[in-house]
Amino acid sequence: MGNGIFIALLNPAISAIFAGGFFILWRHQRERRYIGVLALSYFAAACGYLLQSVTLPVGMALTKLASNTFFVVTAYMMALGVLEKFGRKVPHVALGLISGIGLAVLSWFLFVQPDMGWRVLAINFTLAGICLVIAAELRAVKDKVFVDRLLMVALVANGCNFLVRPVVIVAFVGPPASDGDIFMSLYWITTAVTHAFNSVLLAICLMTGIALEVIGRLRKDALNDPLSGVLNRRGFEESGNALLGRRDAESAPTSLVLADLDHFKDINDNYGHAVGDRVIAAFGTTLRELAKEGAVVGRIGGEEFAIILPGCDSAQAQAFAESARISFGNIAIPGVPKATSFTASFGIAEREMADDTLSRMLDRADVALYRAKDDGRNQVCVFSHSMVLAAPRRALA
Repeated sequence: MGNGIFIALLNPAISAIFAGGFFILWRHQRERRYIGVLALSYFAAACGYLLQSVTLPVGMALTKLASNTFFVVTAYMMALGVLEKFGRKVPHVALGLISGIGLAVLSWFLFVQPDMGWRVLAINFTLAGICLVIAAELRAVKDKVFVDRLLMVALVANGCNFLVRPVVIVAFVGPPASDGDIFMSLYWITTAVTHAFNSVLLAICLMTGIALEVIGRLRKDALNDPLSGVLNRRGFEESGNALLGRRDAESAPTSLVLADLDHFKDINDNYGHAVGDRVIAAFGTTLRELAKEGAVVGRIGGEEFAIILPGCDSAQAQAFAESARISFGNIAIPGVPKATSFTASFGIAEREMADDTLSRMLDRADVALYRAKDDGRNQVCVFSHSMVLAAPRRALA
């Protein structure tokens, strides 16, 4: 009796604990709806297992149907949560057919032609089908990390468990004799143990994935400038040094463009800081849209931006800067007269040797930027060694 109670309560307790855990996570991240869906999935599992232990006033047969319906809902909600987490379209038609047919077959062998063996196979095959559909959808997800692959493996293993284990038990041992002694049957003992293991594994994979998403978002927030939409100084340093340190970048031309908004203090003084923020945001958008894939764009000071252009020599970088200068000059900024235009000055430095550092390139681009400012602003200047290399204004690692 004691073993029977333990087996009966093991999975409801595990499912309820994880339902509570996902619910708490969802309360703090309500924008991630899939976490709430996962909480409902584990809650449905707890209800399904509890209904295996009790008989409702509606009778044994309807109680068993309700219990198994909760199991199907568990799998369906798991599919919704997992696929939404990875941004995959949910195949409602396939999942609906599997669920509907499975419950229909189960009902037939529960009410019309009672047969415990076919009931066992019907519900397990239904759950297997849903698990394998989820796993198949996850195959198309790109850039999976280890925990994502582990989740997919767990879903496949779960599906195979639902397919193979009941067939072997029904064929060689036989199904439970009746609903009354199910908890001490080999089928139910293996069901309880494998479900406990798989539910814990799935929950750990999902919670780890959620934690990694949060860490990634925090890291992104720490490295990005929310106003301009480009990297902040720290993010630019990290990405820039990583780009320059790649072996494939050592032999290819690489240029750095340093840009500074002209008369930015006057913009703030004349139009207010709100307009100044709009100007910075517009300039950041201009640079981001014009930069090719692989470029590193950052805001490294109040009104100063830097762009690393891999695969571009100084002439190509100059063409980019001219495009940015002209495009920015034609942008209408809300809050200022339509005829008003804003300008920026640009300095360019090309990488001169394989071990050229970000700091040295910034120093040379800084000299070229000073020349552009001294020559009247709103222009592009390319560094040459005929210029006097002034003392650098920054110290970037």
